[in-house]
Amino acid sequence: INAEYMGSVLLDYYRKKDLMDSKRSAVASKQAEYDSLELEHIVGYTGKYSNTIHYLPTNPNFYIYNIGGLVVIEDVQDKHNQKFLRGHDMHVCALAISSSSRLIASGQLGTAFARVPEAPIILWDLRSMSVLNTFKGLKGRVCLISFSPDEKFLAATGDNNTFVIWNCEDYCVVFNRVYEAPITVVHWGLMRKDLKHPSYTLITANANNLFVNSLEFDLATMQYNLKAAACQLPSSGLIRTYTCSYLDPTTNNIFVGTSGGELAIFNITNRIFKAILPVSSNGVLSVTGNGENIFIGAGDGRVRKLRGAETKWAIEAEIILEGKVSSLSLGGDKMIAGTSAGKIYQIQAQTLTATEISESHIDSINDIHFRKDRLDIFTTIDNSGIVRVWDLNEFFILTRCTSGTTTRPRGICVCIGEDNTIVSGWEDGSIRAFDITNKKFSALKWEISNGHKGPVTALYVDENVILSGGADGIVRVWARKAHTLICLLYTSDAA
Repeated sequence: INAEYMGSVLLDYYRKKDLMDSKRSAVASKQAEYDSLELEHIVGYTGKYSNTIHYLPTNPNFYIYNIGGLVVIEDVQDKHNQKFLRGHDMHVCALAISSSSRLIASGQLGTAFARVPEAPIILWDLRSMSVLNTFKGLKGRVCLISFSPDEKFLAATGDNNTFVIWNCEDYCVVFNRVYEAPITVVHWGLMRKDLKHPSYTLITANANNLFVNSLEFDLATMQYNLKAAACQLPSSGLIRTYTCSYLDPTTNNIFVGTSGGELAIFNITNRIFKAILPVSSNGVLSVTGNGENIFIGAGDGRVRKLRGAETKWAIEAEIILEGKVSSLSLGGDKMIAGTSAGKIYQIQAQTLTATEISESHIDSINDIHFRKDRLDIFTTIDNSGIVRVWDLNEFFILTRCTSGTTTRPRGICVCIGEDNTIVSGWEDGSIRAFDITNKKFSALKWEISNGHKGPVTALYVDENVILSGGADGIVRVWARKAHTLICLLYTSDAA
């Protein structure tokens, strides 16, 4: 490689850089003249919040979930069929859907754009994909949301220990109270429809106690009032932190998960404790059921199927997923599960066989790069040190790559060469390359150790050279095949 060629490469590099800078400036100055880009598809799942994946009750071919500030409605069979609900300015952290699939409620983290971290809940009409109302009053974060069986009322809790019930018809506040301890379970029970004004049962849990609340219409005040009654606990006491719940409508027993990995069983009619069953380790994070079977999702990644009746239940089958199982939703003979690893699985309820239908980054994505000759393949790299190669035709991951070191460094930048080689820059100053394979993880192809003093922040690759920019303010030029240093350029600022 002669000096004339090197000069032409560098000149071309800086010309392109100057051209891109001028284009960015032109686009910024004419921003108002352009229509906003239409979002075509989104890949990801924010799996760190509980109960944020739901099948549509009236059509289990579709499910809803959250990613960032979006609510996504997606076809299980066709990933290209997505719809989006946009209205939040922070991450969506709570989701609920009404029994008729007509209404969706989504709550967010407290906004960072106001002095008070208000955490609103948006009520959506799924048929028109429009906002019906925005409920306010919670702060810090919306923790739980739940619709009444007839979707007339919406109950929700916030980080500030506030518990609110709204009327979904006229949007007024029915009940509002701040508790000393956070409410960790909100579950609507059976309702009486034979009255002019129906009465409702609402189960809540906080500070080791389970309460059976009745929401009834008071003719004297012409409004609904909430009255609470605690469930009777064993004489020896029951010190537990409750996390999630499933109500069996045939027996009126509620199964409540605990942070200790148990299912506590209470009868709602008599308001009494019946039994407690150890079912998992690292806590029960999600639970659902169909009467004869109960399915639990645990903090150790296990989904377990329990069969039995009343207080006698036995584990019939289990499967281990990647990450904590933060969400479970049952739709007919299938379940959909979301995990803290950013993965979504579809599970056969009968056999507990799982199919991964979505995978995503769970840390900040630092770089993205398309192949020059193909627009259907691109690669990403994130803070957790994982490189993923994506196929846009079916929105699935072809392969993944990691540094292979004991302590995984942050991934900073990435690009794809003309020969399908992935070249990546890392926080530890190394440049690492991988082939695109059909394996789950592709092995390291070659490595330039300590290519920079500090992180590698930028990369350029062609058939002859690799240019790498570092936080040390130096651009290094490497031979493409031999991976040896040709020359280096000092800059006044860090790359």
